[in-house]
Amino acid sequence: MYDNLGKIGAKPKEGLEWTLLSGFLIEIPSDKGSTLEVVSLATGTKCIGKNSMSSLGNVVNDSHAEVLARRAFLRYVYSEIKRAHNNESSVLFSGYDGKRKCCLRKDVKFHMFTSHVPCGDASIIPIVGTKRKYEAESIEDVHRTGAKCLPGDARQDLKISGHNYHVVSSVRTKPGRGDPTLSVSCSDKIAKWLYVGIQGALLSLLINGPLLISTITIGGGGQYDSGVLHRALIERSRLSDTCSVIPKIYRSKLVFCHSRYSVTSASKPCTSSIIWYKGLSGKRQFEVAVEGKKQGCTKTGPSKNNLSVTKKEFLKVFLEFSNFNGDPGYRQAKDLATEYQAKVKYFKDTLGSWPVKDPKLECFFST
Repeated sequence: MYDNLGKIGAKPKEGLEWTLLSGFLIEIPSDKGSTLEVVSLATGTKCIGKNSMSSLGNVVNDSHAEVLARRAFLRYVYSEIKRAHNNESSVLFSGYDGKRKCCLRKDVKFHMFTSHVPCGDASIIPIVGTKRKYEAESIEDVHRTGAKCLPGDARQDLKISGHNYHVVSSVRTKPGRGDPTLSVSCSDKIAKWLYVGIQGALLSLLINGPLLISTITIGGGGQYDSGVLHRALIERSRLSDTCSVIPKIYRSKLVFCHSRYSVTSASKPCTSSIIWYKGLSGKRQFEVAVEGKKQGCTKTGPSKNNLSVTKKEFLKVFLEFSNFNGDPGYRQAKDLATEYQAKVKYFKDTLGSWPVKDPKLECFFST
């Protein structure tokens, strides 16, 4: 799918830049066996600082590939809801009156791919060649992560040379250049998706039950440790005790062509992101994002220039399928998802801490 996009300007410069690639696939059963289809894809390595966040809902805060791919997946699900109301979806079906929540069709599964180990806790991996059995033997050293422990959290990195440089299992925020970010690491976000589902608050009001990830596949190249991934994504939230679907984690032998492990050591991360999902309309087959905005657009530009995966655009498409009188704001709509929000709160409490964002950042409307 990535190759089908051709040599576009948003892809890394050959041999000079690298990026991350992530995507979501859907598995649909049939009489002839299950079929797999890529339904969303994204690249990206960047994250904006807290001072660049918008209260209009028109800027994407976190442009790491895993996060953009999941947001693109949500847009795909909205298109399937529309198809379900017309009895055309092989993924969802709706109530007879067209107003009840949609339901997932039997045995449909969702799979996630990412070209690199997620940043944060999952990337604190013993360095190859050191003693590495977690309990019985000491670990001489670990790979570093740029994601930082939350200020005020009792668990802080000691930054002692060797295996004690990092603490493990803590919630971390992604690093920013000068301006700190409030976006938690991809390890933390994926752990959350595994626990509460990937549908988010708004879609939980339109779909009956969570959309759970069945498998996660990590691309080849670079460090990898199945035990560390299991700890970071599954064990620390006690997912095995509470969730009906425990995802299997796999490692691919293939190395992404624009991976940091397939280019020169002097390369730098690509500043732009590519966003694609099945059902994306427009002249181009994809969107290009830079600093959380559509390439070439300003922060306060007209809404038609918003990326389709911003909170503002999610609210707009959500209201097309909801039965509200009037135009509820984004925060108001999310708060209606009481069951989902309670599960999110329990998850965050289990991990011990989570960044708190200014509520004003979500007090916007669709118009």
